[in-house]
Amino acid sequence: MDFKSVNSGTPAAAVHSSPSSPPPDVIPQRRALTEAIRAINASDLLGQDNELTYVLDRVSHEAVARIVNRKTNEVIMQVPSEYILRLAQEMSQHK
Repeated sequence: MDFKSVNSGTPAAAVHSSPSSPPPDVIPQRRALTEAIRAINASDLLGQDNELTYVLDRVSHEAVARIVNRKTNEVIMQVPSEYILRLAQEMSQHK
């Protein structure tokens, strides 16, 4: 299981790619998240062709969970959706 960027038209950065080191309390949380994602992907709960990925949206810096087809790299589902991410960004710019 990789923490990778999946190209669906919107750029994203992997969770572990931040230039500064995370606060100490974040490291155990990331480790637990990594283990949980590996367990989900190993279980074939999402099907043999799909995997769960976790990325940070480059624009909003929000965490994004995606179910991605391993063969085609097509994003099957994303939470929050692109629409919600862009709506939140637009609303924050108009404050």
